[in-house]
Amino acid sequence: MIRSFSLVTLWACLFFMALSGVAAHSRKAAITRVVLNERTGVIEVMHRFSLHDAEHAAPLMWPEEDTATMRADVWQTAFASYVAERFSLRYLGGEAVPLTLVGQEVEGEFLWVYQEAPLGDGLAFEVTHRALRDIWPTQANMVNFEFRGVVRTVTFTGEVVVMPVDLNAIRNEGRP
Repeated sequence: MIRSFSLVTLWACLFFMALSGVAAHSRKAAITRVVLNERTGVIEVMHRFSLHDAEHAAPLMWPEEDTATMRADVWQTAFASYVAERFSLRYLGGEAVPLTLVGQEVEGEFLWVYQEAPLGDGLAFEVTHRALRDIWPTQANMVNFEFRGVVRTVTFTGEVVVMPVDLNAIRNEGRP
């Protein structure tokens, strides 16, 4: 009984030590929501980056600037422009979706970047998300497309540059 308790205690300690090591070294990752809002006729794009990652990327993105003394709103606006330049949507086999940078904000430990575009008739896209991947090769960018309550996810890792997303089946299923 004592021996089994000791083994369980040992495994529990090892498990929690492993978890604390994972928490101490955050994985380079961002999440983007692309909401196709039929009610407003707008494609809403919301990028969420770790504020910590964005702060550490700033001097690597602009080595000629002293980002340590730069006002937060200045580098955050520059970071939002950087993200907007590296994220794109294109209708499958067609024209680019005209995304407009709406702005950015800090919420807790995250830096949010917002874009939008008019919602066209097409529901099949090619998406590109290179933000921070040009700085950290291990950066992973996950993009969730939301339409009529259904979510389709693509993830950019490694050498992946462009991913297709086709939401036409959702429209054709007649979901509300």
